[in-house]
Amino acid sequence: PKPPRPYNPYHIFFRLERSFILQTATEPQVPHVNEYDQGASQRPLKYRNILLPKDWYVSKAAKRKRKDHKIHGVISFKDLSKSMSQRWDAADSETKAFCTALAQEQKDRYKEELKQYVERYGKDALKEQRKKKKKGEGKIKPTTKVVTARRKMPTKATPRRSLK
Repeated sequence: PKPPRPYNPYHIFFRLERSFILQTATEPQVPHVNEYDQGASQRPLKYRNILLPKDWYVSKAAKRKRKDHKIHGVISFKDLSKSMSQRWDAADSETKAFCTALAQEQKDRYKEELKQYVERYGKDALKEQRKKKKKGEGKIKPTTKVVTARRKMPTKATPRRSLK
């Protein structure tokens, strides 16, 4: 299969900051994994005390999906997404430089894997995968459209008529 695309600096920051939020909450959520990241000393000072899986910055497509996934309940995804963009804008230069360096490292790895993929399967294999994605192969398309009628609800301005 084609190698998965790497995370950009913002996505790496998102994963790092999410782990920070979950592990510094009132009821900390620590990841249950076999191996932890040993590079804590290279992280910005704020993130050195959190536990991260060994490959936390690798694109999700390269990982196996967890079957024991549980919702943490600390913060909703909507609230998390809103706060992340604000935190990224306010992030210090050390954090942004760290995320950018990791992203560049992963991008270089991706380019090398893609080069090997093209050498093995040819450029036509990349084009075929793109065509399949565009056509939507594998997606289930509905055969019939269900339309439901909407009933207009009375508002406060219009009193209800009583039926006699």
